[in-house]
Amino acid sequence: NLSRDFEKMDIVSNSLDSVARNISSDIEKRKDPYSAIIKGVDEFWDVSLSKFIQEIIVESAYFSQMPDLLRNSTVKVGSEGFPVVTRDRLGFPIVARDEIEILFKLFENGEIDPSDLKKELDRWEMFEQYQDRFLKYFKKGTRSI
Repeated sequence: NLSRDFEKMDIVSNSLDSVARNISSDIEKRKDPYSAIIKGVDEFWDVSLSKFIQEIIVESAYFSQMPDLLRNSTVKVGSEGFPVVTRDRLGFPIVARDEIEILFKLFENGEIDPSDLKKELDRWEMFEQYQDRFLKYFKKGTRSI
């Protein structure tokens, strides 16, 4: 639940643009990278804050995460210009296969419980494909973990 808590409140009589410029100038002088000016209707301050957070998330996804996803071929840009999850020949997301391989390594090293790996395989409906590999660890006398 969002609440409005103020450390400090100043009442000013200048125009909104003038006040915003002054605050922006103050932020720049302090070199504060964690400050923002959010303009919105007072009654809907939470909507303005939510919109700001959404814009930050989208910007982060497109400029921080998207280049990595494209470089790793886990996402491609579709014909309409939107990101599309890259899938293997059976239709499973490449990123899911990569994650499962990581989990198998963790399982083999004894760092995770077999049930964690099984849950992930089930979540992606891929257990059948990995069943032999998974079950070989539980055959009598072969489990080295």
